[in-house]
Amino acid sequence: IVYYNKQKSFPAGTYRIKITSDSKEEKSVKYGMTGVYSFILSTKAVKPVTSLKLSQSSIAVVTGAEEKLKATVAPKEAYDTVVMAESSDTSVADVSIEPGEDGVSTVSLKAIKAGDATITVTTRSQTAKGINLSKTCKVTVVEGTSETKTGCPRPNRERQGLCMHGHR
Repeated sequence: IVYYNKQKSFPAGTYRIKITSDSKEEKSVKYGMTGVYSFILSTKAVKPVTSLKLSQSSIAVVTGAEEKLKATVAPKEAYDTVVMAESSDTSVADVSIEPGEDGVSTVSLKAIKAGDATITVTTRSQTAKGINLSKTCKVTVVEGTSETKTGCPRPNRERQGLCMHGHR
């Protein structure tokens, strides 16, 4: 850990860093690690993450279908707006992330088999209080036709009842 005026961080600015090594160890010499190295380090003021929004808190999907959710991290100028996602049951629904711009990432969901799962999206960066923010989306995967209406699966005729959007 490098300290600047007894602090663990550097104020915004540009710094020249000089690293020297006079190691006589065989490995250091073999890999060219001896000598003097110079680098320029530029820093900028860091803005912590303040909020995370997920486009939906629950969704119904037919087996084999793919859906996309939007995860938005604010502010878009935050140091790190990358999110991570995981499924509580990857045998029911699998998930992947497509990083985007301006703090918006796409969460891609693949419905594998009928059942329930919870998708949890978490910020990689922390808030000013050192907390990673999380949001969840409850996923219900049903057997049914591939025909959908506004992302709502229409259960097949053998299945009785209404889906969460009131369709038979």
